[in-house]
Amino acid sequence: MKGSIQIVKLFGIPVRVHWSFGLLILGVIYMGQSGGVSLQGTMWMVLFFLSLFVCVVLHEFGHALSARHYGVKTHDIVLSPIGGIARLDKLPEKPFQEFIIAIAGPLVNLAIAALLAPYVFYVSEIGLDLIGLEDSPFSHPANFLSLLFLLNISLAVFNLLPAFPMDGGRIFRALLSTKFSRTKATQIATYLGQAIAIVFLTVGIFNNDLVIAFIGVFVFFTAASENRMVKINHKLSSYTVGDLMRREFAKLKESDGIAVAVHEMKQGLEKYFLVFDQAERLVGMVSDEQIRKARESLGLENTVGDFMQPISFSINPGDSLKSVFYKMQQKQMPLFPVMENNKVVGVIDIKMMKDFLLSNKKITSQV
Repeated sequence: MKGSIQIVKLFGIPVRVHWSFGLLILGVIYMGQSGGVSLQGTMWMVLFFLSLFVCVVLHEFGHALSARHYGVKTHDIVLSPIGGIARLDKLPEKPFQEFIIAIAGPLVNLAIAALLAPYVFYVSEIGLDLIGLEDSPFSHPANFLSLLFLLNISLAVFNLLPAFPMDGGRIFRALLSTKFSRTKATQIATYLGQAIAIVFLTVGIFNNDLVIAFIGVFVFFTAASENRMVKINHKLSSYTVGDLMRREFAKLKESDGIAVAVHEMKQGLEKYFLVFDQAERLVGMVSDEQIRKARESLGLENTVGDFMQPISFSINPGDSLKSVFYKMQQKQMPLFPVMENNKVVGVIDIKMMKDFLLSNKKITSQV
């Protein structure tokens, strides 16, 4: 994710922190100092919030490691002021697998709470009778583990709400999918999630609580986005690459000069060009933007091979459009060559995919 830096790598999964996370820490320090909390108390506040986000990371590892069990890779785990996210390669469509992956996160929080419970109830002098509720309970060291216990319980309960993007929404969909199609199950889960979002928004507005109101707005639109994406995937799964691919496409040789590439670009028919070697083997691709930059920064004696982007993957005419759309998003590649019998027989690009979806928008909305 842009704007994030890696702080550690555990179980082969990078953990990153978005730059805006630093604003949260500064905000905690400001709250402590402006509220008259001592420097030591403010540091305890910072330590508590950092510990809370460690629990969030462990929550996300619950998702990531359970996903790995089913062969799903996790690109990374990213922390931001609004929480954490495990960026999975994909979500399995088998209901039981989605159920396990979704529930693993809240179960981690409940496990943390269970580990803290003996201290909170049998060792701690205060238990759940927190000190300083009238000012800042987070600044009192005696409250530290009791608050961590309570907030892990809260994280588990909140995430189990049956609304996207919370884990409860995915758990609810997984359960519905045992009886309905994934598309229908997602639609039902979306409607329930949006109803919950409206409740959050209403409560937030009437109580002047911007955080609750923001959560309501966020959940409402995220649920709609999830529903739309599932509909798109359902539609794309009904078609293959051969149904959409373009069989006529411009070719460049890696030995072609920049002038040749500029000429092809000026035709204005394509934005991306496949590059071949002298033996007609596919070796790379270039975009119109790369050609423009090469014309400005390189001499005319340079060739396409000097600035092309190597390409080492392809798709087949029989592949579903759903799988190709997914690959385009994951690899961030705008153009895919279509191979058959070790020969390039066509191309498919992101614009073709978007135009296809737009042309089927009415049908997709009715799925």
